[in-house]
Amino acid sequence: MMTRKRKVLGVLGATVLAVATTGRAEAALFISISANAATATCDNSTLAGVTACTGAGFATSLNGNNIGFGGAAGAFSVGGYTFSGNSGVNANVPGDVLTSFVSDSKLTVTHTSGDGDLTVTFAAFNFTLPAGPLLTLSASSTGNYTVANTGDVSNFTAWGRADNLPIIPGGTVAVTPPCTVTPGTTNNCATQSPDVLFTRLATPFALTGREIVHEAIGSIASYQGTAIVSAVPEPPSMLLFGTGLIALTRRLRKRATK
Repeated sequence: MMTRKRKVLGVLGATVLAVATTGRAEAALFISISANAATATCDNSTLAGVTACTGAGFATSLNGNNIGFGGAAGAFSVGGYTFSGNSGVNANVPGDVLTSFVSDSKLTVTHTSGDGDLTVTFAAFNFTLPAGPLLTLSASSTGNYTVANTGDVSNFTAWGRADNLPIIPGGTVAVTPPCTVTPGTTNNCATQSPDVLFTRLATPFALTGREIVHEAIGSIASYQGTAIVSAVPEPPSMLLFGTGLIALTRRLRKRATK
């Protein structure tokens, strides 16, 4: 009796330990904004990183699912580009049973000086859902122009990294077509990549993105780039049930004709 009790307690103890060690994964975000040899970065995966983020003009918290910047006109600028809207990176780490995503918004971006393009790279890591292992990765981007000039264009690329590293580029890639506008005719654009098969491991994974924006001096626009991973839908159970009924009907008909 004592031996059986010890076995039960051992099983319960192992179960409690398993629950305790498989808790909710902490979020961790990274963003880098660069133009004309100037760069501003934020990494909220450590306390020191959060402090550095604040010093660089970002707003975030340790392992938070949001990094904000911009706001009041002229409050945030990098290398001749100003951000007057409430811009930022958002994610839903650790994900949910259907999707995981990371998205960056760059609002009211004005190109004031310099010849270089604006490059924004970002990452979210420690995703544990969807469960997989087979998932689909896709990328989407939008551009909405207040002032557009000929040649204005943005290009967005997303990656899924099974190794959970916030390194750009690398991993499974999804590329959107260029997001372009025609001044005086169309002042907004939206592009979407095809779905790409992404295989995750039994460990956390990362989603990353990079957007390169070319604006003429004086152009003003808002942009958004999103990387999303979705669970691969399983065949509907009703379809399988229907297939079984057809097979059964055929079998019964064969018996009836004998």
